[in-house]
Amino acid sequence: MFLPSGVMAQSIVLMICKGAKTKEDKGRKTFVCHKTSHLLMHEKDSYLHLLDIDPVIIDTSQPITASDVESSLSPTPKPSCVIIEHPHRELGGTLTPFEILTEISSACKSADVHLHLDGARIWEASGSEGGKHTPADICANFDSAYVSFYKGLGGMAGAMLLGDKGFCEEARVWSRRFGGNLHTLAPLWVGCWAGYRRNFKIIEEGR
Repeated sequence: MFLPSGVMAQSIVLMICKGAKTKEDKGRKTFVCHKTSHLLMHEKDSYLHLLDIDPVIIDTSQPITASDVESSLSPTPKPSCVIIEHPHRELGGTLTPFEILTEISSACKSADVHLHLDGARIWEASGSEGGKHTPADICANFDSAYVSFYKGLGGMAGAMLLGDKGFCEEARVWSRRFGGNLHTLAPLWVGCWAGYRRNFKIIEEGR
């Protein structure tokens, strides 16, 4: 699903994972993220002021590990989702090893907790290790993912939110609620498609 911004895309993820609030639901919802997450450092605490969700912060100067995630899943109630940034912008572009992403995915599946990829720079990440792991390989570890088209690909602006059919149907509802259904997004997505073809698709076809 194409959206005008990554902030909107990831806010939608939090709302979908948060679920519908009921009269019996007295507790606040939480999500797990690294201390350098874009949601914490660059979004003016929108998760709190707009979404009424609290972060469970993994306080480490290294990429998140499977044991970090497992320890964050033990509180009751469980967090609504775990967000992994790959690569980590504020850690100088450090990547979580692919094997660790697989372990984190298994831990979240075992706990029945949604795992989301902040893949704003996934195009750069897929070029690591000689291009061993494609964006599709990386995204396969996650229940949903956000990718950016102006970082790395040169689009004007715009983001894609990816998930299964049911997830995307819910995302369309939340896009309307957030005002993401502009009269037209064509100037953005045309530029994004051109950037993808110019800077990534050509590389893929040349492998």
